[in-house]
Amino acid sequence: MIMQNPALEMGDILRAWVPYDDKPNIAGPKFRPVIFLGETVINGIKNWVVAYGTTQMYSRKESQAGTDFIVRCMNDRSMVLNSDTRFDFNRLFAIPATPEFFSPNRSSSLIRKAQIPAQDLQQAAACMHAAKVGLALSRFGVRL
Repeated sequence: MIMQNPALEMGDILRAWVPYDDKPNIAGPKFRPVIFLGETVINGIKNWVVAYGTTQMYSRKESQAGTDFIVRCMNDRSMVLNSDTRFDFNRLFAIPATPEFFSPNRSSSLIRKAQIPAQDLQQAAACMHAAKVGLALSRFGVRL
């Protein structure tokens, strides 16, 4: 089953069971926040390309190249972000757009989404530029 695409736009914040690097076709153990960057088809399966998110804010884990973007906890009805989250635009994943990867219960085809706060959009764009996200997306076959 494919996820119902609720008109996703680049920059939407979702949650995903992000797979481990060595097992890209198996949903991971943590339901993490991710930023949607685009859509592609790999081996006939629709994939969503996303940037990795984590609530860990340790300085040793943060990029010194300006490619990390922090979104402060939002009090919105989507309940997508429950705490401050750091997104790493150097860690992009193409994840199958299926409930196994994007549904909290791994079976529903509906997703919740939030948006980057308007006041943070310029910072997000600067981080994406520093990480050369456009070039990375072209490698995934995502057309901007």
